[in-house]
Amino acid sequence: MGSEISRHLDELRRANKRPGTIAQRRRHLTRTQKFLSATPLLAATTDQLTEWIFDARDLTPGAQASEISHHRAFYGWAVRSELL
Repeated sequence: MGSEISRHLDELRRANKRPGTIAQRRRHLTRTQKFLSATPLLAATTDQLTEWIFDARDLTPGAQASEISHHRAFYGWAVRSELL
């Protein structure tokens, strides 16, 4: 797992987020990282993320919303942590 994902999950643990939320976030982000292959998660373009969430898989609207929510939280954390 990428170090940025690990750092993000550690912060969620420190914030006492529910273990289920943390596990779901980890699953979403690690699947995205695998899709991106050699591109680091923090270097992903909007087009790459859009392809993953909307084009690469036949997700239900609810699953798409979940993906978007977890990615929005991750990238928000990255901005607040000055990683982006």
